[in-house]
Amino acid sequence: MRDADDCELPIEKAQSLSLHRGDLSLNHYTRISAEVAALLGRHQGGSLWLNGLTELSAPAALALTAHEGAITLDGLASLSDEAAAALSRFRHGLSLDGLRLLSDRAAESLATHEGSLWLNGVESFSERHAAALGRHNGSLWLDGLGSLSPAVAAGLAPVRGLLSLRGLRQLSAAA
Repeated sequence: MRDADDCELPIEKAQSLSLHRGDLSLNHYTRISAEVAALLGRHQGGSLWLNGLTELSAPAALALTAHEGAITLDGLASLSDEAAAALSRFRHGLSLDGLRLLSDRAAESLATHEGSLWLNGVESFSERHAAALGRHNGSLWLDGLGSLSPAVAAGLAPVRGLLSLRGLRQLSAAA
């Protein structure tokens, strides 16, 4: 028996919902299959909110990259390196505010994403993360960072777009 909060979007509903023109909020679903993701990837005319998802396979992530609008996946607390690599192909706004940690490989992959990228849940970055994400081409929101070392600040400096650091509480003179 599944948990009452565990809810997968059925393929029949996804077929119908994918035809909707405009923003589509499906935040109460916690899981989607790759097949459902492929249908949602065809959705046109607005943003796609999937903030209830607690897991995302690499095949589902890849299928979602066909979507022509922003995607929010703020319910994901973790992201596999393979799913991050798949999402790096997406060319629109991508919100992953639920992530608290990023692996080095995930940071490298997401750095190649072109478009706005929200990682406001990440609270600390290594120099390697910063050097990777400093190559990002688009706006980058890192409002969860409370402090920056000089090396992390230098790594993020080349970001080509808005760099949001609204959560900073500490910044050394050297940073």
